[in-house]
Amino acid sequence: MAARSSEETALLEKAARLFPGGVLGGYHAPPELNFVVREARGPRLCDVSGREYIDDILGSGPLVLGHAHPAVLEAVSAQPGKGTTYFQVSEPALALAEEIYFTEHPIADYRATLTADRALHAAFTAELIRRGVVKAAQKFYVSLAHGEEEVSRTIEIFREALEVVAGATRS
Repeated sequence: MAARSSEETALLEKAARLFPGGVLGGYHAPPELNFVVREARGPRLCDVSGREYIDDILGSGPLVLGHAHPAVLEAVSAQPGKGTTYFQVSEPALALAEEIYFTEHPIADYRATLTADRALHAAFTAELIRRGVVKAAQKFYVSLAHGEEEVSRTIEIFREALEVVAGATRS
């Protein structure tokens, strides 16, 4: 592996001053293996020194689709010109809630999400299976074993299934 650059060394020194333990979250490597991420695509990270890593942590959002997935970039790039974190009700928040809660009841806390329409959720799950996607009853996992083709097709199938279920509830 290539040597650490002086730029990255300086950034790691800054991290040691600014973050507890010099890191974000719970990931701790021996000091000689620490690095600063410059960018990431799919399941790969590139550090400030130009070294590439396979990211088997894929924290938070990237766990499902990897870093910089085209569908996520497309959706995210459309929003900034409209504003971002409003801390108010917004159309994107409403659209997301309609898609993920499957309930007409007010959602005030986690327990309220348990009031989801199980029949509607079951119909959604059935539509996924008809189209070739199998998921756990109340969860959905995509792993590193899934390539971009599978992930893109899964997103497409989720959209199709949501449209079918939404159409059935309107009629």
